[in-house]
Amino acid sequence: MNVGLAVVLSALLLVAATPFALALTIAGDKDEYNPSDQLTVSGTAGPNADITFKVSNPNGAQVAVGQTTADSNGDYSVTLLRFPSAATTTFSFGSYTVTATADEGTAELTVTLTEASATPSQPAASSESGGFAVAVTSDGTYNSGDTVSIFVLTTDNGVLVDATVSVARVQTPSGSENVLSTCSKVSTGLQKCSYNVAGGVGTYGVLVQANSDLGSAAAVGTFQVSAGVQIDIPEAESNAPILNAIASVARDVDGLSDDIDGVNDNVGAIDVDVPQGVSLAQISSALDAAVADVKSAVSGSQSAIEEEVEETEDDLENAIGSIVENADAAAAGSAQAASTALIAAVLAAIAVILQVVVIVRGNVLKN
Repeated sequence: MNVGLAVVLSALLLVAATPFALALTIAGDKDEYNPSDQLTVSGTAGPNADITFKVSNPNGAQVAVGQTTADSNGDYSVTLLRFPSAATTTFSFGSYTVTATADEGTAELTVTLTEASATPSQPAASSESGGFAVAVTSDGTYNSGDTVSIFVLTTDNGVLVDATVSVARVQTPSGSENVLSTCSKVSTGLQKCSYNVAGGVGTYGVLVQANSDLGSAAAVGTFQVSAGVQIDIPEAESNAPILNAIASVARDVDGLSDDIDGVNDNVGAIDVDVPQGVSLAQISSALDAAVADVKSAVSGSQSAIEEEVEETEDDLENAIGSIVENADAAAAGSAQAASTALIAAVLAAIAVILQVVVIVRGNVLKN
């Protein structure tokens, strides 16, 4: 056998015996998940390859990890987590990234956690054409100015299907109003129409018709509009008594404020140097004693003055008597002797008067 040919054949046999390495892939069982849904991924890798996973929330924080091994064909499927029944800080609504890692490299998948769409619990009415059905719900009691949400559910043999709403009308107590322009898709098989209440009180009817390739159907629903609660507060005939009473109270408060200011001024004007350790009772006792001393001093001075004046009056009477006697003697004697005696008597009287003045002035200054 040709040696070159043998080498080529050996190489081909070696390649054929070597397993073909598959690329790493990842896919989710759906693109959008609701609270409480499980996140399951699948894909391909090398035969019997070990694969690790990590899941990051919309903020980039890691919220789950996982691991699995591909089968001999390189296929794998694994459930990584179950979303909580309600959104949380860790599991918020938004896009989640799933990263798979194996010897073949890495692969990423993006899925979305979204709020579950509200579906009518009890359709008000429905009609079917073949397997296609429409249900309408708008239950509730509203007031004028409220917005009514009208949900339209379209199904085919119980399976939600998309359809076109061709008629959406509200029958008010005063007439019919079209609300087709307010309808929008919420999710597959579910649409919502809005109506702003502006009519009167009563029962309102809702008519919806939808069409699809499966057929056409219509349904009706109702809701109530009430008068609401109104509270009438009668206006007072006259506010004059209340205003007068308020003015009177204001004047009294102003007067009291002035009195308080006066007391504060008087108290602030008192400047008493109280030695440390002296009580108010001791100060009051000392003031009482000082007043008593003043009264006693005044009374004593007055008595002393009265006594000295009485003595001076006696001296003055004696001096006047002497003057009279000397005058009589002068009249009986010579002119020269009479003149000398009269001068002496006058000088004695002047001395007595000066004595009185000195006594009185001394007592006054002393007090």
